[in-house]
Amino acid sequence: MKFIKKIREKILKKSPYEMHKLMELPHTSAWTQFESRSESLNAKKLVKLWRLSELSGDEFMEMIAKEVESKSQ
Repeated sequence: MKFIKKIREKILKKSPYEMHKLMELPHTSAWTQFESRSESLNAKKLVKLWRLSELSGDEFMEMIAKEVESKSQ
């Protein structure tokens, strides 16, 4: 989802390689797959990403809500 890529690029300023290490994923393609998903997302990974981003819960949920609303129109 776009908000995941936005967090990686603009807030954390990390590469996909760095993110796979931070998220403790087995390989970079696992991060790429997580970032490019358009529907169901792994809650455990979302929580970890939220904590890494240091966004407030409201800010994080607002990013999710905006993307979901734009896709449902």
